[in-house]
Amino acid sequence: MTTQIEKRIDSSEELTDKMKGFLVARRTSGTDAEAARVAKVVPQTVTNWKLTKPQFLEHYDDLMNYIDKSIVKPEDFVEQEWLEAN
Repeated sequence: MTTQIEKRIDSSEELTDKMKGFLVARRTSGTDAEAARVAKVVPQTVTNWKLTKPQFLEHYDDLMNYIDKSIVKPEDFVEQEWLEAN
């Protein structure tokens, strides 16, 4: 099932396909390194994106915030409300 956050990532024209692949994989991966392997990029590439690509970092931060909110109180988490607030 595709979430709204994944749809936002996928529709972004600012991100490369590799960046999108990493971000979508990161939603269900425990670590950046694991998501990098799934997306077929080396972890250092992800670190470089964070340091040099503000558009990537913005999507990454949004995704991590989304993950944090959905894990902390899953019973209270409503994706649509989070998207409207963020």
